[in-house]
Amino acid sequence: MPYRGKPSQGCQACRNRRIRCDQRKDGCRNCEKGNRVCPGYRDQLDLMFLDQTKQVADKARRSNQALLRTTCDVSPERKPAAGAQPLPKNAAMAADRLRELSPDLEQRATRYFFETFTLDRNVDEMCSIYTTAHLSSTPGHHALIHAIQALGLAGLSRSSPDQHLMRLADSSYISSIRSMNAALVDPVEAKKDATLLGVLILTVFEAFANSENRDLVAWGSHIKGMAALLEMRGKEQLHTKQGRSLFIQAAVPICTNCIQLSIPLPPIMMTLTEEALRIAGPNDSRLALVEHKLRFVSFYTAVRRKEITDLVSIVRQAKALDDEIATLLATLKRPWTYTTVAWASRILLNQMIRSVLLLGFAHRPPIFSSQADTDLFHKATTNLVKVQDDIIATVPQYLGHLPNNGGTAARKDQGGALLPWMLFLIAIMDVATPQLKNWVLHRLDEIGRVNITFHPSTVTPAERVSLRRQRGLTIWLTGLSASGKSTIAVALEQALLRKPYSLSAYRLDGDNIRFGLNKDLGFSPKDREENIRRIAEVAKLFADSSTIAITSFISPYRADRDLARQLHENDSAGGEHGFPFVEVWIDVPVEVAEKRDPKGLYKKAREGKIPEFTGISAPYEEPLKPEIHIKSHETSVEDAVTIIVKYLEGQGYLTPPPTVKDN
Repeated sequence: MPYRGKPSQGCQACRNRRIRCDQRKDGCRNCEKGNRVCPGYRDQLDLMFLDQTKQVADKARRSNQALLRTTCDVSPERKPAAGAQPLPKNAAMAADRLRELSPDLEQRATRYFFETFTLDRNVDEMCSIYTTAHLSSTPGHHALIHAIQALGLAGLSRSSPDQHLMRLADSSYISSIRSMNAALVDPVEAKKDATLLGVLILTVFEAFANSENRDLVAWGSHIKGMAALLEMRGKEQLHTKQGRSLFIQAAVPICTNCIQLSIPLPPIMMTLTEEALRIAGPNDSRLALVEHKLRFVSFYTAVRRKEITDLVSIVRQAKALDDEIATLLATLKRPWTYTTVAWASRILLNQMIRSVLLLGFAHRPPIFSSQADTDLFHKATTNLVKVQDDIIATVPQYLGHLPNNGGTAARKDQGGALLPWMLFLIAIMDVATPQLKNWVLHRLDEIGRVNITFHPSTVTPAERVSLRRQRGLTIWLTGLSASGKSTIAVALEQALLRKPYSLSAYRLDGDNIRFGLNKDLGFSPKDREENIRRIAEVAKLFADSSTIAITSFISPYRADRDLARQLHENDSAGGEHGFPFVEVWIDVPVEVAEKRDPKGLYKKAREGKIPEFTGISAPYEEPLKPEIHIKSHETSVEDAVTIIVKYLEGQGYLTPPPTVKDN
């Protein structure tokens, strides 16, 4: 519900004059002194629940009528998304352009869709439907294929300078709508899973592709069509696991639409949910959450529409629903302990309990006056603070930095898309402090500027390797200061760049990096760790671009070097085993390094002028199993380079990969 500031309880006359009102029951004294009739006081329930039905209706009437006609009548004049070029008049022209851009652009769009818009728990069902669609020529299946391509192309357009991608996405959208309309007139086609999934994806397309100028009318039209499809499909759709999964996915946006517009929930939704629970059993976590969500939406929208106005009844029903969801969450398996659906319901319910209780406390005589009412107020407050803290603590899981309760890390693209919504939820709580709201505003501002959603490349790793005629990898030189790392790195870079290899290689030197990227870091253990993490990420990007990255860093801590290795080897873009990571230990006794001391650092460290200097006042943890071990005090620079190059040749890293012919 929108926050409208602290409401004044004074009469209209005092509020217009901005003077204090004593709120006397039979009329305030200010009006009595002014010899005027006191206009009375506002209904406090109206202050708590803001009815925006008229505003939403007016906005809908003012919305783009051309886009509404496109959604219903499939006119080719659909308004393109912001930044896109006008649509072609002939759909065949768009199809020709699609083939001209790249022979496998359709496959790339499809891959982007499955990488970005599907959750792990749904991917099996969606792949099954998609595979069936590719083997069929029915309108419903064509609608699904075009919807997937439209959403995938829209995603690719955000990370590509090619302005035609969004144009092609709009064209695929229109093709999907046309096929969808053909499917809906056929009673058999309309009931197929592919048709419902296609409508679901079109709904996402409206929110995703038109994010800068979102049209709620087109989005709402798809939601209404989805509800009608669920009713047409009837109870038969619930007899398969795939059908129940699609029903659950469709129920969420339907509930969201009802809450946004304060409209009643379609009666068929509860009927179908009860039937699904009867078939799947009461232990189905997803269905149990959806069943509770539907009852919550029915109650919440009834209060917003003032069908329920008794404050005692509102508190009683809200408390019962919150107790149910708390009990349900306590019995669910770990991956379902925290969900966006449950969090949103608990926030709105406990906010409602607090707001209504406050109205009752302020009423004369008080509507709520017992100790149980006070305890309930404190419990609702505690619940909100607990959910608030949980959401903040879960940010690392949303961004994929830590495993979730199921033991697996979320993909950054999925979590990044959800994070702004979760931050918004904690900021609108009544219990949110000004400091927290300010923190959320800054985080949302950063998100808006930096775009945290991961965008897969339109060039596959295999294509890049084939086109550049070399594989990317990182050669990580580690050792004490003055061990010879930089000298060997310079010579190695020259050897790889020149004939007979003529490979792309780039040297990342520890001192050079601290002039720019890491100039804000010192030499404390924490700063050293961050120094290595940053350079490991940069080196991995070089490897991803099919370049050989040569790093020369002291990197004294074994755990930091292991982290750098994991970043490379766990990256799926580098193939089954990630990107090659070659650790080279440039070994030298500290006494020898101290005698060399070309920069005079050891002398300053001995004099205490440089704190935490590796080898003197800070430890160097020797590598346990480096790929290459070179004793620089016993090996010349030329021999060291030869040792490294021979190892790379033996592993096949310097052999040109086979050329992949263009389709």
